[in-house]
Amino acid sequence: MKSITFIAAFAVAGCSNDHSSSPAAQRASPVDHAATTSGGAAKRPNSTPGIDSLLKVLGKEEKISIRYDRVVEAKTGDMQRQVFIEMLGASDREADSAVTKAFAAQGLTLHRGKDDEHGVRLRFVKAQMEPIEVLIRSRQEGPKLKDPAATSSVYLRQTAK
Repeated sequence: MKSITFIAAFAVAGCSNDHSSSPAAQRASPVDHAATTSGGAAKRPNSTPGIDSLLKVLGKEEKISIRYDRVVEAKTGDMQRQVFIEMLGASDREADSAVTKAFAAQGLTLHRGKDDEHGVRLRFVKAQMEPIEVLIRSRQEGPKLKDPAATSSVYLRQTAK
């Protein structure tokens, strides 16, 4: 019961400190750095060099809004960094091109890519680095995007060691 009370108090405290009122503020810096892990404790995202570099490049070259950037415990028990980016004004194909170009500049290789009913799925690999899984969707393919200027989304996940 204490953990439920703590979580409820944490959620209420988080709601009172809402930084999402200004879309410009969301675009300027990542949000939700204190995401909840399965254990209920807040945790700042672990450094995942590939994702960190991609966020810097996309933040300079594209208009983006970061919906969340968190570390959660995956079903395998590993900690996994998950980042959800809303692309502002870029189609899903343009987002695909921007992500692929940014990862290629870091020396990552597109290991696998396919289109399916959920969007474009990509997997980037590099020696000495955990693979990065990417799902790119148009606004119509879902999920519902929060920023009214968002036209596509990029979902990233990587095991965070």
